[in-house]
Amino acid sequence: MNSGQDLTKQMDAKLKDLNQCIRALGKLARDAATTERDYRIELSKAILKLKVDGQPATLIPDLARGDSYVADLKMKRDFAESFFKSNIECINAIKTQMRILEGYMKQDWGSAE
Repeated sequence: MNSGQDLTKQMDAKLKDLNQCIRALGKLARDAATTERDYRIELSKAILKLKVDGQPATLIPDLARGDSYVADLKMKRDFAESFFKSNIECINAIKTQMRILEGYMKQDWGSAE
């Protein structure tokens, strides 16, 4: 088993990783929101253009989403959302690892008594 000093170093490293992920989360949230906004604006423009051009209403949603620029924005939006969600999962994984280390530390301190 690890010594108390090793466990403390590991815990410090995990805390540093956690803080780094939390700081990154703000930027990832902004990126996700910005890409969502950009996608929705361009999608609505494409829908309006297709309506003005007289396209059948039943085809408009598919045609608008099939526009290459709108589709690229949707892909960027999906990537940004995925990065945001994966960062949250990373934070949760680090917290779990920290709880495990904390358990080891309690065992180590308990055996020192």
